[in-house]
Amino acid sequence: MVETVQERMKRIEEQKKYIKEHEGHEDMHAKMVLVLFGTLFATQIILFVWQKRHKRSYNAATLFGMLIIPPIWAISASFTRFLIIWTIYSLITAVIVRKATRKPLDRWTPRVVYGYFLKVFKLTYGVGTAGYLGFLIAFFGFPGLLMHAEAWLEMTLNLLFYGVYFGVVTKDLADYCTDRMASTMGFVTDDGMPMKHLNKDTCGVCGETNIGCDENGVPEKQHTLPCGHSFHDYCIRGWVIVGKKQICPVCKEKVDLKQFSSTPWEKVYVMYSGFLDWCRFMVCWMPVITSIVHGINHVMGYE
Repeated sequence: MVETVQERMKRIEEQKKYIKEHEGHEDMHAKMVLVLFGTLFATQIILFVWQKRHKRSYNAATLFGMLIIPPIWAISASFTRFLIIWTIYSLITAVIVRKATRKPLDRWTPRVVYGYFLKVFKLTYGVGTAGYLGFLIAFFGFPGLLMHAEAWLEMTLNLLFYGVYFGVVTKDLADYCTDRMASTMGFVTDDGMPMKHLNKDTCGVCGETNIGCDENGVPEKQHTLPCGHSFHDYCIRGWVIVGKKQICPVCKEKVDLKQFSSTPWEKVYVMYSGFLDWCRFMVCWMPVITSIVHGINHVMGYE
């Protein structure tokens, strides 16, 4: 009985100590919330203005953050699996990017580049979808019949993250390579101004004159935009779906994305591409905003 009383007295003392330490913290917590929302609001405006006025530097900074921030976080958290996958992806993609930025371009380099990015984009879509479906299955409790629920949830979240992260990076790198190749081939400048007249039988993406045939001379489907410029179907779909560029590669006329979504599967790709635009903010800029909020709270003594 004496021990029970002592334990109760000890618990009361701990509660009093806790209340004393956190006395008046309600006001501090309210200020921390104001700092959070104020920082989010201010950074949203800054990023929006930056993207509108200096899109090229904004895209470069975003791509740099996407490539650097997650690996740094993985190193600090000792996530070896992510680092291995990131290293393999980076090495292979670096070879493709180097091909896309070389001058002069090899005649089939654009097709190789678009083929790689389109395949990786579809792969990341499949991985991300598998993670999302796995998460829904976990929500209804079915994984408990096969494996531990926590292990299943961890696996699905990993798949979802890998699909989204590498999907965003692939999309941004494809956009960068597209602009570089278009400039190198001389149809448009870095600022998007037309430089050369394009013949009707020349693909405006890869620059080849054999519209309708692949590298082996096999007949290939072609696509003509409302502006009159023709492309290999494979090339223009890589330009539109992966890079999500809503303009003609040659004359910069507006392109309707719906005309490239002839099947439900392709419509899903276009929607998934738009979803990745939102995820880019969460993966790249949200850690930066969080660090700014923590810095402000530390300076103002809100611990």
